[in-house]
Amino acid sequence: MKKLLLILLCLPLLFSSCQEDDPTPSAAPPSSSSLCGNVTITVDGVGLTFSPSTITNCDGIAVISNNNGNLNQVGFTFTSWSGGMIEWICTAIIQEYNTANLPINLNQTYFGNTVPLSPTILNLGFNNLEANGTYSNNHPTTNASVKNGSIIFTNIDYSNNLIDGSFSFTGYQTIGASAKQINCTFSDVPFTIQ
Repeated sequence: MKKLLLILLCLPLLFSSCQEDDPTPSAAPPSSSSLCGNVTITVDGVGLTFSPSTITNCDGIAVISNNNGNLNQVGFTFTSWSGGMIEWICTAIIQEYNTANLPINLNQTYFGNTVPLSPTILNLGFNNLEANGTYSNNHPTTNASVKNGSIIFTNIDYSNNLIDGSFSFTGYQTIGASAKQINCTFSDVPFTIQ
């Protein structure tokens, strides 16, 4: 009887030690990141390859302005190279442009024509140098002051100077009449603070 009691007492210890030695990780490993971060751009549903120049080391790919502790401007320039020449450039800037010092917040979507901050601007653009196509988030002839598109920032890591988010817009050709849908998702993109 004593042996049976001893076995019953030892069973929970046996199973708990097996669970503690389980090598299965409890969370997925972090995604890999290139020097310039992870950038996914689609134009009319077609994905483009982001090939940044290694000469610039991605310095200044994103710029953040911090005024009195408030984030009041974020700007991006994603430049992709092909064969030693610029293939395409995608840009985004959201800016609070007066002395109100209104902050740009995380996880809040900002729309081109109804930005929740006032006054702000949202300029989005795409330039495909190989196809002579320059597109912006406003129509050049029909009410050029009306902006479309949206931008959101999902994470800003000030310790490592990395930013995540996405933006999208209908790009209207600055010369010509064509329009394209442009989407960009970015993560672990390095930034500098001004």
